[in-house]
Amino acid sequence: EAGAGASSGFMSRLSPRLQTGKPKPTRRSITDAQLDAARAFAAKTDLLTLIRTHSFASIPHRLLLYPDEASHLLHCTVRGGYPAKVTPLYLLCENNPPVDVVDLLISKFSDGCATRKIPGGQLPLHASCTWLASSDVVECLLKAYPSAAQQRDDLSNIPLHNASFSGANLGVVNALLEAYPRGVLVRNSQGSAASDIVKRLRHPNRSAILLALSRYEEKMTTKTKHAERTSIARPVALHQDQRQESIETMLRSGSSPQSRNSTGTRKAEQRPGSASSSPLEGGRKVADTREASEDNMLWL
Repeated sequence: EAGAGASSGFMSRLSPRLQTGKPKPTRRSITDAQLDAARAFAAKTDLLTLIRTHSFASIPHRLLLYPDEASHLLHCTVRGGYPAKVTPLYLLCENNPPVDVVDLLISKFSDGCATRKIPGGQLPLHASCTWLASSDVVECLLKAYPSAAQQRDDLSNIPLHNASFSGANLGVVNALLEAYPRGVLVRNSQGSAASDIVKRLRHPNRSAILLALSRYEEKMTTKTKHAERTSIARPVALHQDQRQESIETMLRSGSSPQSRNSTGTRKAEQRPGSASSSPLEGGRKVADTREASEDNMLWL
């Protein structure tokens, strides 16, 4: 009997079918309960409240019920503490959202990536960089609207300026630099480049960000200098090509400025009935051609 009890205990641990008592709740039952709660909350709560309360799990259900809410402009107080007119995507990007919810909102209203906050003129990408969204969110926004990295707000800040001011992580800064490398040279209305902002502040990742910015600054400065040299050299080369082509054309035609002047002088000196109309005229033309060739050589 003891052996049977031990065997029974071992088998009960091995197989859930032999366990006695109340069954323990499984992880799936908890997930189902959370899902039901998210659906119920989404059905009675508007999108603005879901974003403000960070109820991100309910947003997909809300958009499934009311997809038009993704494109509604919201008149609300933004995270900076003043009233503004923004899209739900902008407001979402201020609240450090998960990337899948951002991607969903973009799929419902892609124009939200290019819609600016009024006042201020910031895009959702500006908001993400200001309020320390993840690099995944920033990359998602850049994928949907790559030109956002180049867009200035009303203070001439591009998103790289916002990221530099807020101490965004290195992944965010690198994503912005890859999308718009020349942004490292852009200055805002105060005359500050991104590196100037980082140097003035004392964020923990200051050294790593400055290193990344300096590498791009060096690359862009080299490219700018090369472009300037090329732009100067191109007109000079074009002028030389045109001059050489003009010389070759005149050589083929057997004339030059000097030969044309001398020919015109000789024609002026000729009079009707003079020796120029004699059979020796052909010999004179040969001599004139020889003189023209000599003039061409002197002109060159």
